[in-house]
Amino acid sequence: MRRATLAPALCAPLNPALIKETGPIDVKVWLTPPAYTNQPPVLLDPLVELVSKDPVVVPDGTQILAVVTGTRRQTRLIVDDSEIELTSTDDESQRYEGPLPTGQKLELRQTSKILAAWNLNPLADRPPSIEMSDPPGETGRHPPRVKIQSCRRLWRYFGFRPDR
Repeated sequence: MRRATLAPALCAPLNPALIKETGPIDVKVWLTPPAYTNQPPVLLDPLVELVSKDPVVVPDGTQILAVVTGTRRQTRLIVDDSEIELTSTDDESQRYEGPLPTGQKLELRQTSKILAAWNLNPLADRPPSIEMSDPPGETGRHPPRVKIQSCRRLWRYFGFRPDR
């Protein structure tokens, strides 16, 4: 009788399928677009994805913070062919913070179990750019006059609209 109760306790650390969950599994994923886009961070909700199949627009350079709580099983963040293991923390949660790999599908998995998944629409975005429309000119006693051509993203980034 004693052997029957002792065997699962000894095998549990060796077999991940026998690890008991500490409670309901909670998944939180934040995407933070680059600063020059002037867009706020986005919280991805796994329940909303079940209703809406619209892809999440993700500019290049987006940072991700993924936190999984309520499980001791190793969780992986998968974007197409890229795979990143979340780091375990002291309070029985796991997290990854860093750049989001480019791809069409974002998943959080434990072995073959999908905890959450989102379709992505990668946006090849470019940082703001400035071009000189004319070479710098003389203005007498004042600093040189410089005319620039700006793009819409530039004035949104600096918060003002250039003179036309």
